[in-house]
Amino acid sequence: MGKDIEYQLRLTVDEADIHLPRIAASAGIEVADLQDFLWHNKSLTLSQAARLAEYLGFELRPRRTKDKTHNEIMREANIVLGRKNLISNARSLAIRALTKERGPYYC
Repeated sequence: MGKDIEYQLRLTVDEADIHLPRIAASAGIEVADLQDFLWHNKSLTLSQAARLAEYLGFELRPRRTKDKTHNEIMREANIVLGRKNLISNARSLAIRALTKERGPYYC
C-alpha cells in the first residue's frame, strides 16, 4: 500500500468524530489492528485497508495522466512504435533494393 494512501486513511480516521471501536467494528477490523496502524506500529492488510477505505467513503479509480487513461497512452505508444517499425522496414527494403542494383559490397 502506498504511503500516501496510508497517510490519507490515518488522517481521515484521526479527523473523524467517531470512536475507534466503532470505526473498527463498522469496517470489520480488530481495534488493536486499527490502533497499531494509527500509531505506525504495523500496516493493515489489503482487505482491511479496503474495508476501512470503503467505510470512510474513499473511492478507488484509475489515475488519469494528462486526461488520458493508461490504455490510451499504450495505444498511442503502439502507434508510434508501429510507425517506427514501418519506417525501419521501408529503410531496410530501400537498402536491399540498392544493394541488388549496385552489388552486395556497395555501401
